Amino acid sequence: MYGYELASELNRRSESFNITEGTLYPILYRLEDDGLMETRWEQSASRGQPKKYYSVTEKGKQVMAESYSQWKAIVQDIAKIMEGLV
Repeated sequence: MYGYELASELNRRSESFNITEGTLYPILYRLEDDGLMETRWEQSASRGQPKKYYSVTEKGKQVMAESYSQWKAIVQDIAKIMEGLV
């Protein structure tokens, strides 16, 4: 996906936040610098400007899976703490 398309998809999937391209691009650059994303340029079918497409590397997929596992554990711990408090 290219940047605008990625921002639109993230916003479509989320009900609680709205990510802008100005927020997204610095994150994408950092992920690329860390070897978690890779990019390629493709010419637009409508003869417009070439677009920079982003994809997750194998290393990025591993980090994402580990981070997601950690996130799920945190959410479970918070749920345990909150039981009986609300």
